Formats: sequence, structure tokens, C-alpha cells
Amino acid sequence: QGWLALGYIARQTNDPFTALRAYGEVLRLEPGRHDAQAAMAAVLRDLGAPFGAAGYSAHPGPASLSVRAQQAALMLRWSATVTPPPGSARFAATDQALNQLEALIEEALRAGASASEVLATLRRDRVLALRQRERWADAVVAVDALTADDVALPAYVRQAQADSLLALRRPAEARRIYT
Repeated sequence: QGWLALGYIARQTNDPFTALRAYGEVLRLEPGRHDAQAAMAAVLRDLGAPFGAAGYSAHPGPASLSVRAQQAALMLRWSATVTPPPGSARFAATDQALNQLEALIEEALRAGASASEVLATLRRDRVLALRQRERWADAVVAVDALTADDVALPAYVRQAQADSLLALRRPAEARRIYT
């Protein structure tokens, strides 16, 4: 119980690495402890490690929708920064991330109101994926749909929107968004 309490205190005081150590000790001593697994997964999600968090899921089967959404977002970031090997398709990683985002959006829509926050994040990430894929018109349409649904547009979505408008030769509209 002491390690579990230390993990809880560490999370509350924003010390994720002490929390990871504490929950790791709980799981070393009691490998099937579900509360420690869930806490470890939460800390890893907070640290931006959704693939690690999925490994600590207390439930067999696929990870939760929010963890898979974080995984898709991470894949999208990787696809923008990693140069594909020679001979491979230029947009293969972006296409994979986009396909995963679209599948998760469908799943979130089926989940209804309980997944509304995750759905909004997935839709915003999809805009970025469309921009990275150079599907400019689709990105603009996706932003228009977000705006129509009163979904907040963070800076990365507005930048993707402006980039897309500029690529579509609509510089005046892009300039308003960039500034």
C-alpha cells in the first residue's frame, strides 16, 4: 500500500517519474493489480506515451478510444518528421495515420456524447493529416465543418487551414488566419 500511496502523492504533486517508479514497484510486487495498472497507464498517457499506456491496460483487447486517439496523433507527428526510406511511398505514414484517424472518428461518432471531447480532438488532428497529405481542399472543408459545429480551433489547426488556403491560391484568406 505504501508504494501505491507514494504513486498517488507523486501524481498529485506533478512528479510523474516518481509515480512511475512507485506504480512499477506495486506491479513488481503484485503483477495483476488493476488499480496500479490503470494509474501507470494514466501517467504514461500524461507523459505523451500512449503506446506505453496501452501496454498497461487493465482490460484485454484494444486500448481505450482516447489512448488510440493519442497513438494516431503521435503517428501523425512522426509521419511529418521522419523521412521515408528510398523507394517507399512519400505519404505512406501520413496515409496510415489518416486512415487510423478516420476509423477512430467513426468509432467516436458511434460512442456518442461520452466521446465528444475525443471526437473533437480526432477531427482537429484529421485537419492536420489532410494538410500534411497536401489534400488542401479537404482540409479547408474539414475546418469549415469544425467551425460549423462550434469546435474550438487551436493554433495548429488554424495554421493548417491557412497553409491549405495559401496552397489553393487564396492568400487574402490565409493572411487573415496567419495574423
